[in-house]
Amino acid sequence: MKVSSLRAGKTKRVLLWLVVSVVSCGLMLTGGLTHAAASTADPTLTLTLLETQNNADSILPGSSNPPAGPGYIYKAVKLNRGKINLAAADLASSPETLQKNLTSAVIADPDSFKDSSNTEFYGVSDTNGVITTSSTTQPEGIWLEGAQLDVNSATLSGGTAAQLGGTEEEPTYWMVSLVAAPHGVTVRTDPCVVQLPTLVPGGSPTFQVDVYPKLDISKSDVVPGSAVSIQHLSKTGSSLILPLILLAVFLVLGVVVLVMAVKKRHDTIV
Repeated sequence: MKVSSLRAGKTKRVLLWLVVSVVSCGLMLTGGLTHAAASTADPTLTLTLLETQNNADSILPGSSNPPAGPGYIYKAVKLNRGKINLAAADLASSPETLQKNLTSAVIADPDSFKDSSNTEFYGVSDTNGVITTSSTTQPEGIWLEGAQLDVNSATLSGGTAAQLGGTEEEPTYWMVSLVAAPHGVTVRTDPCVVQLPTLVPGGSPTFQVDVYPKLDISKSDVVPGSAVSIQHLSKTGSSLILPLILLAVFLVLGVVVLVMAVKKRHDTIV
C-alpha cells in the first residue's frame, strides 16, 4: 500500500508538470495568434507603378499601362497628424481637390510637417512595379524600416519589414515620393500625401489603401546591364512553429509517462 501511495503521488506530480507545460505552450501559441491577428488590423499601403511612357500631357494610370518594373525606390516620411489636420481645415477644399492642395502645402515646407519621430521607410518596386506592406522581408516589393539607401547606385540594403500603422480614430499621414530609379531611366513624377486608413465621409474606413503614383517614364537612355541589384534582407515576423513543436513534444511525453505510471500501479496492486 505504501509503495502504491508513493507512486500515486509521483504520478500526480508528473501530471501537474504536464498540465503546467501544456498551459505555458498554449499561452505562447495564443500570444502568437493574437500578434498575427493584430498585425492584420494594421492598414496596408500598396503603390502600383505603371508606365505612361512618352505621354507628357496625360500621366494618369490606365488599365492598358504596363508595369513600371523593378528598381524604383520610394520613401515614405511620417507626417505630424495635428499639423496635417490644421492645414486641411485651413485649405477648406472640396474632397476632390483636398489631397492635391494638401500635398502642395507639404511639399512647400516639408520640414514643418514632418513628425517628431523622424520615421522614414523605404521600398523598391518588384517586377510588377509594386511596393506594399508585408509582415516578412524579401529582396524587393515591400516597405522597409532601417534600410540604407545608396543614391549613387540606386540600391537599398538591410532593413526589416515596416508597419505604417494608423486607426480610424487616429490615422497616420505619410508623404510618399520617388527617390531613385534604375540607371538610364528618366521619370517625371510628384510626391503625394497618403492617409492610413483612408476615411471616406459617411462610409467605413479603408484599411487596404492602393495608390497609383503618376509616372511619366522614358527608357530611351537605359544602359544595358545596369539593373538595380538588391541585397537579400533579414527575415522578421512572429513564428508559431516553435510553440506548436513544444506543445506536441510535451503532449507525447505526457502520454508516455501517464501510460507507464498506470501500468506500474496496476502491476503493484495485482
